[in-house]
Amino acid sequence: AAAQALGRGRHPRQTAAHVHSATFLKDHQFAVCDLGTDEVLLYDLAPNRSLQVTLRQCWTLPAGSGPRHLVASSERLYVIAELSNTVFVLANPLSGQPTILSSLCCLPDTAGGFSEAAEIHFDPQASALWVSHRGQDALVQIPLLEDRLLPPRAWTDLGAHPRHFWLSHETLVIAAKDDDVVRVIRRDAQGLPDLQSVQRLSIPSPVFILPLRHGDRETS
Repeated sequence: AAAQALGRGRHPRQTAAHVHSATFLKDHQFAVCDLGTDEVLLYDLAPNRSLQVTLRQCWTLPAGSGPRHLVASSERLYVIAELSNTVFVLANPLSGQPTILSSLCCLPDTAGGFSEAAEIHFDPQASALWVSHRGQDALVQIPLLEDRLLPPRAWTDLGAHPRHFWLSHETLVIAAKDDDVVRVIRRDAQGLPDLQSVQRLSIPSPVFILPLRHGDRETS
């Protein structure tokens, strides 16, 4: 199956379409973040031999946003924009116009200088989103109240260039690319990082963490 992306944005890094990620939402449906055109696109994949792709929805984010990754929960898509360091909440309607329900800059209050948002996860345990930032080298928790994004809380000093992370009910695992370290951090009773319980794993330039399923449990 193939779907060609075209276009460009206003940011110097948006000289052409740049499909940064594709995320399956169902067996025959996936969403694409196009960092170069400021679009989030929802495709249906026909369950036949020809593998035909049909565009179902397209959300256009503010110019210069640079959508990078997304996560889905229920009828919502949560998108992290790399260039604007903004989280967007998108409605995923079965019909009608695609809608941006809310957005929030997810930089820490003390942020200054270069920053590019990297990864996003939905945390059902805390009803929150988690986002990592390169440059600021921070991990940010954003509580959710229905479709509202509440003020973020940030943790720093978790490693240089946290390009990727993964979380479970009990653990945060952070890949700090420029430190050559993966940090494994326990979560406390409130689901927050317990910085008194940090395990460091020396791994050259870690950029991705893939959990493996053993029985009914996931491990990283």
